[in-house]
Parts: sequence; C-alpha cells; structure tokens
Amino acid sequence: MALNEYGEGENRDHTGHQVGLAHFAFITNNIDAMIARLEKAGFSISNPGAKNTHRRNVYFTDPDGFEVEFVQYLSDAPSERNLTEG
Repeated sequence: MALNEYGEGENRDHTGHQVGLAHFAFITNNIDAMIARLEKAGFSISNPGAKNTHRRNVYFTDPDGFEVEFVQYLSDAPSERNLTEG
C-alpha cells in the first residue's frame, strides 16, 4: 500500500457514503494497549467501533484525515470474524 504525500484536494467525507477510500485497517493482538499508545501520542478515538461478540475494533483519524481502523479478533473462525450483529 502506498499513500502519496503532497496530493491535491480533500479526502472524502467519512460521515457519508462517497466513493473513495473509507479507511484502512490493521490487526492487533491487544487493542487496549494499541488504544493506550495512540492516546498517549495525542490521538483521540474518532469512532469506538461496533459491539461484536467475535471482534473489537476502534477507529482513529490520522493527521492527513485518513481513518485508520484497528481490529482485535476474538475468534479464530473466519466465518465469525466479520459477522455483523444487529
């Protein structure tokens, strides 16, 4: 993945459903430690993520306006990892 610097224009509005990069994600084995490190570095949670039995996730916005998701999977079953719970 390559993100270019010095581009022109604005990122898409993350509150809507416009075409473009919504976010990118990283898997972590300890989401609480990840949150603590990012908050210590001065970042704030932009979206606490959805409640889900099989994963925990949280979103931060980087200085360039990109939304970054961090995910900790609580299940090893691929069929459960990305289920949406109502």
